[in-house]
Amino acid sequence: MGFPWLADGVTDDERNAIYGIREISQEAPAVAKALLSFQWLADGVTEDEKYAVYDIRDISQEASTIAETLLSFPWVADSVTEDEKHAVYYIRVILQEDPAMAETLLSFPWLADSVTRDEGQTLWGLSRLYGLDRSSLSTLTAKPWFEDGLS
Repeated sequence: MGFPWLADGVTDDERNAIYGIREISQEAPAVAKALLSFQWLADGVTEDEKYAVYDIRDISQEASTIAETLLSFPWVADSVTEDEKHAVYYIRVILQEDPAMAETLLSFPWLADSVTRDEGQTLWGLSRLYGLDRSSLSTLTAKPWFEDGLS
């Protein structure tokens, strides 16, 4: 896949994405390879995409298998919207606090298929629970209604 934006001038967002991908390739080559296959990276890098690359870099440094799972989701592969950028960030925050919880969240179908604004806000709320009450987080995510889809 070509990267035409390399020929017409590299923006700050594109330059920063290149640095992030370089760091990913040093720690998790499979993650870098998957990321480099995405069309949204080939057609020019937006600010939201740059931040997603940064968070994917951080996730891959913590747990490359979680980064690989995340990159397998269609909503990450097709483009990165603002809501999706935030979702990747909150997954990173949760991973840093509780890798098992991040893995559990990534197993939920509602997170694998897309990220709505409500789902993104749910991830934000979950990431905030770590500073308040960790036991509530496990209790909440174990509820059947939480796993099968949020409304």
